[in-house]
Amino acid sequence: AKPPQAGPAKLQVDPSGNFLYVANSGADTVTAFQIDPLTGDLTQVGSSKGTGAAPSGITVIGTIQ
Repeated sequence: AKPPQAGPAKLQVDPSGNFLYVANSGADTVTAFQIDPLTGDLTQVGSSKGTGAAPSGITVIGTIQ
């Protein structure tokens, strides 16, 4: 079987619309971005390793204040 390629598998915006979370399938990470409310530009604010093999989904519950 061909191994999964690194790349975004799922995108999820939190309920406030301030953050975007990306499940990176081949890299086995989830990356968090803050969304600029005026321009829509993204700023990376975090990344998590050890999310399990090839994450393919994200559920966001609540928001960061």
